[in-house]
This record gives sequence, structure tokens and C-alpha cells, in this order.
Amino acid sequence: MISEFEVDVTIKGKAVAVTVTVYAGPAEYVDPAGDFDFGDEKENAEYLARFESGELVMTKIQVVADVFDLIGSAYLGACHMRSGEFTKDVMGMVKEHGMAELAVGELVTEVELRAKQLKEFV
Repeated sequence: MISEFEVDVTIKGKAVAVTVTVYAGPAEYVDPAGDFDFGDEKENAEYLARFESGELVMTKIQVVADVFDLIGSAYLGACHMRSGEFTKDVMGMVKEHGMAELAVGELVTEVELRAKQLKEFV
């Protein structure tokens, strides 16, 4: 786990505290050599050397929003992160791609759908 925080969300007019958790780990299923092409062999080789030296790591990022035992999530795979600035880079990607907002949006949709389904039994 990289980070965990709460956001206040309004669902059907009711305030709800949603927990958002950011996870990141190795993306072992992706070979860095095949994941980029700058159009210049020398530049490609220099960039690949940064992975081989450990300066860069291939990472997957998942953001999970949960409340009421329901979840929404957002996922990015094959992210190039600096190992020395890992947490900062991961959180930068989360912000840049609006991952927390996407996960919360998916969660809100799930809560509304579940409420509609349960309403049929009441």
C-alpha cells in the first residue's frame, strides 16, 4: 500500500466517507524493452539501461475506493517509475490520470446499482 485517505462523497443526497487506497507493485508481466520506442535506437538503448540499472522500474498501479463492502477501482499497468522517487511518481500518476476520481465514480455507480437492486426486495 502506498497511500490511504478518505474523501467525502454525496450519494443520493447522503454524505458518505469513502476510503481510497493506492497500491503499486512490480509489473513483472511486461518487458521494458518492448514497452517504448522513441524512434531512435541510441535513445531507446539509454532508456532501457535505466531499467537494467534499477533507476527505473516497471510498475502497476491500482486505486480502490470502498464503502459498505462495495468497491470501485482504477488500474494502470506498465508504468515507468523512478525507483528513488517511487511514492512521489506513483502519486503523481494517480493525480495525473484522475485515478481516485475514477475509482470513486465507479464506486458511486456500484452503490446506486446495489441500492436499486435491494429496493426491489423492500
